[in-house]
Amino acid sequence: MIKEIIYQELKWLFGPKSAQWQIALSELAEAFVNIGHYKRGDILWSPGDQPNLIYFNTTGIIGEFIPDTDEKDEPCLDFIPPQKLFWNGNAVLFQEPTQTSMRVLHRTQIWAVSMEDILNILSQHNIEIHASSVMIQHQLRVLSDRVREMLNLKPAERLQRALERHPYILHAVPRHDLSSYLGISRATLFRVMNQLYHQ
Repeated sequence: MIKEIIYQELKWLFGPKSAQWQIALSELAEAFVNIGHYKRGDILWSPGDQPNLIYFNTTGIIGEFIPDTDEKDEPCLDFIPPQKLFWNGNAVLFQEPTQTSMRVLHRTQIWAVSMEDILNILSQHNIEIHASSVMIQHQLRVLSDRVREMLNLKPAERLQRALERHPYILHAVPRHDLSSYLGISRATLFRVMNQLYHQ
């Protein structure tokens, strides 16, 4: 069941391809292994680490944070929802240490495969595609959408958009992390939540 979901996520990431591609993606999904159960607060990676893995988040929520010594709470860059693939761009795509931390916000089970295994499987099928290029394009799209939202949307609209994408967010994500992700103060978050509640 899990590997079928991973397979569908791989198809979504790499796009519809030939029958040969479908076989390769199926093998990629089979290569994922269960790396364990994680509880709230567990760290997947920290600044300076080089996690050369592609992860699959099964049921929980994971947050990516930017270390900031001037802030009590680390600014939240992104959330990884359930049943999604994720990776650290610096480590996987550029073989550099990560500059972010990845922390579990709601308990989950995580599966993973190494980037080396992915490239080996693709090469066995003589597939002429640069997996890294596809992944870079994906990250650029996500980043572009996020910047556009932060620049163009009012706080209430940002929260509304976040709720549309992640309906569970109010129940599973601490308020200080949510306000940081939205780029607003906690007071503004509570005011906006109150406005949405009374609409």
